[in-house]
Amino acid sequence: MKFFFIFFTFIFVSCSSHENHETVNTIKVKEVAQDIRLPRNLFKEFEKEISDEFKNLTPVFVFLPLTVEFKENEHQNVLKDSLIRFEFEKGGGQIDLNDLVKGTGSFYMSFPAEQFGTNLELTHLYFISQSPTKKIANETFGMGCGKWIDIKSHFKQLQKPDYLKLNTTELRHLRVLAGNYIFVFKQTNQIYLTQLTINDSRYTNLLCKSIGATE
Repeated sequence: MKFFFIFFTFIFVSCSSHENHETVNTIKVKEVAQDIRLPRNLFKEFEKEISDEFKNLTPVFVFLPLTVEFKENEHQNVLKDSLIRFEFEKGGGQIDLNDLVKGTGSFYMSFPAEQFGTNLELTHLYFISQSPTKKIANETFGMGCGKWIDIKSHFKQLQKPDYLKLNTTELRHLRVLAGNYIFVFKQTNQIYLTQLTINDSRYTNLLCKSIGATE
């Protein structure tokens, strides 16, 4: 599937700091390197939507910061810290699960609610899968390379710390998470964007070409 680059590219530089709570590790990502790429059909749909909505206005694109949290389930020593928070600058960024996941068990991922202002309404939350489908214990994990879905209806739930539960057994978590998450908010003629890319540099041979290789 062909992809198109859209809107922005940054340089990736990060630093980490521990908060007052011993179990919280905050990673502040000052600058981000990630090309935003959309499948052809999603790009055309998004382009048409903008064209139809802003016929008499020039859209202005604004990039938002993004915070993502990962929390262990009952201290199973799955993550490198029991609670890890990534704070990205405007435009979002990339998380390599190699820097996060160390053991076998369950953990949660969330987008904390306090970061989203009440004056902005979410228009889309696209997830573009970068994991081929894989059957594990009679269940299918992964959507397939470049397959996408709008998960806007799950936005409120994804802000809760205990909603999205993931398990690392046989890399189930990677099959579910690997891909691009693109947040789109709109207000008058302004389009607010931020994004998250999740991959794992240990398993590039299991991921799709846009992140790693094809199985």
